[in-house]
Amino acid sequence: MTGRDSDTREGVLIGPYRSGELCFQTGTSFPDWQGVRTKQFTYLRWLAGAEDLYDNLADPYQMKSLAADDDNPDVLAHLRSQLSDLFANAHDDVHPGTDYAHWYDDCRNLVRTALGPVPG
Repeated sequence: MTGRDSDTREGVLIGPYRSGELCFQTGTSFPDWQGVRTKQFTYLRWLAGAEDLYDNLADPYQMKSLAADDDNPDVLAHLRSQLSDLFANAHDDVHPGTDYAHWYDDCRNLVRTALGPVPG
């Protein structure tokens, strides 16, 4: 969009960080997951332990998880490692979404991160 070179990161950290009315204020428990998305794959690890792997090119609507297939052990190993690295770089751990409630104020503004308060 700006005419500059695009980001060269291989993958980005993704997760369902929810707004206040969904779980922070209600205490409602939703299935939590964290993942990594690359150009070709989306890998999800659910807090309960299950995994999902989607091929973004062949299955853009993520209809069929490939995690249980024996065809992708190297891809899964790489994405598991990449997810761990991304969390380490973010100074974050895997927690249920409700554990992040104190990161937001009453207006859902981010007031802290894993490194501490957000400069205001």
